[in-house]
Amino acid sequence: MSSKEQEHSTPSFSEIRQRLQSGEDFDLAHRLQEREYEMYYNHNRNVNGTIVSDRKKTREEQLMEDEHSIALRRMGQMERCMTDEEYARQLQEEMDRMDATEQMDKEDQLREDERLARRLQENSFNEVQTTSQNLISFHDQVPIQTQYVPEVQYEEQTTPSQANLIHLSPTNPFLHDVEEYFSQQQHRNSNY
Repeated sequence: MSSKEQEHSTPSFSEIRQRLQSGEDFDLAHRLQEREYEMYYNHNRNVNGTIVSDRKKTREEQLMEDEHSIALRRMGQMERCMTDEEYARQLQEEMDRMDATEQMDKEDQLREDERLARRLQENSFNEVQTTSQNLISFHDQVPIQTQYVPEVQYEEQTTPSQANLIHLSPTNPFLHDVEEYFSQQQHRNSNY
């Protein structure tokens, strides 16, 4: 080889420097790219890890909230049941008191009715004894000269000759019976 060829075959300083610089640039670019990949990968891993952990936390918190709401609902139902039971018990006590009061009122009313019935019976018995002598008996024979005269005619007739007249008010409940009795008596007397 000749020296020229040797010169050609040996790189010059500037070529070597250029090659070294391009190697360093490649190495630097490679390292930067690796670092960028690593940062991106770490970022994705952190984000995915956060998402996974957040999902777990969210699920756990949702379960805790569900359990808490179920517990609150149960407590509310228990309170309502207790309130309903208390209300039912109070209503039952009130109804029992009302029934007892009503029963006592009925018993008092029965005692009062019995007392009044006894008193009426005693009064009517005493009255019957005192007035039985003054009553007209339909079985007794009525004298012929006795006549029935309505109240209006009785007031018009004021002569003492008609002293045997029986005064009956038109509102007397026995008026119809007395009229019928007298008409039967007159009919019998006229047949004799």
